[in-house]
Amino acid sequence: MKYQVILVLNATKNRKYYYSYAESSDVVMGNITTDDLPPYQDINKARACYWENGQWVYDPEEYDHILEQNALALKPGLISKSKADLQEYIANHPLLSYAKHLEGRYYTVTQDKQQQLTSKLALYTMAAQMGQPYQLTWNDTGNECEPWEFEELSRLAAEMDAYITPLVSAQQRYEVQIKNATTKAEMDAVTLDYSAVHV
Repeated sequence: MKYQVILVLNATKNRKYYYSYAESSDVVMGNITTDDLPPYQDINKARACYWENGQWVYDPEEYDHILEQNALALKPGLISKSKADLQEYIANHPLLSYAKHLEGRYYTVTQDKQQQLTSKLALYTMAAQMGQPYQLTWNDTGNECEPWEFEELSRLAAEMDAYITPLVSAQQRYEVQIKNATTKAEMDAVTLDYSAVHV
């Protein structure tokens, strides 16, 4: 079967590099067999080849450039993963608090739990301003809700914030560093370890 090859012009080097082959008429060169394609199974190496004087010429600098661009294209995925990893870390690492019980108990600090706690404290404050009774309740991990005093629950809320804020800040620093990276080496140098935040 005969194929037609799509080439992409690199204006900086004034060379036409291999991109792909297809059964298409909108191409630069055509009517070749698969044996005439760049002699590389690695698509990145194939795309580092340019057509000159009737033959493929491999350009190692272009290969390095392609690898750099491929790495930089991973930025959005790395950032999304860091956010997902943060939520997983928070879900799997509850907060040890002594706000109510002297022996200390563990409390879930996911975003949903933070929002629920903030809502309860706000409702209690509103009810107090209106002179209405409002029973505060909360639960530690794995147990049912029990009555809490406002001061106890306020302390737990403050502890949650102190626990979560450094973790969020670590993710944000990572995100900024990844966004600002201009090379693969710079990206590889950026690390994120949530377990080290509270050490």
